Amino acid sequence: MATNYLILDLETTGLADTDEILEIAAMVVDKDLNEIDRFETLVTPGPAIDRMNAFVTKMHTESGLIKDLSSKKTVDIETAEQGLVKFLQKNNLKPGAIVLTGHSPAALDKRMIQIYMPTLNWLLSHHLCDISGMFRFFRDFADMKSDEQTVAHRAMADVEMTLAEAKRIRDIGVLGGSPKSKEKAK
Repeated sequence: MATNYLILDLETTGLADTDEILEIAAMVVDKDLNEIDRFETLVTPGPAIDRMNAFVTKMHTESGLIKDLSSKKTVDIETAEQGLVKFLQKNNLKPGAIVLTGHSPAALDKRMIQIYMPTLNWLLSHHLCDISGMFRFFRDFADMKSDEQTVAHRAMADVEMTLAEAKRIRDIGVLGGSPKSKEKAK
């Protein structure tokens, strides 16, 4: 069975199980990390938006997410999940072979998917691909220099950053070793 990679990012009202999803972005990539398709939607805020702490409120205000939630079209979480499932089906991603990939997906995204999007959760593989963890590993052990990219805290921008980091990891880690080993070979 072929593996499919779904780079996904969620923006939420916080990190607790009682927090809610505000924005979803996803990108399907092939085994060479070429973008195949993308999906994004804003989710109609529920009561948790009124409980956001000052840090999260400031972050989402500065990113423009709060403004977009009040001025652009939003959908309820069930409609958002249905749209994401149709997106996966349109791209012929097979249940159980879809690897959730992201910037620390196990820390928040997978948990939020389990709580709010059970159908999507059922479609995902049990494997997770944590690009930020791999990037940190290569940075620390392979002397890979960081571009000092910062998380934008907008779902699609964070998906695009995750894809860029995945390509750097692939290019250094898989195709020729670390920069140190390349210098020793000269």
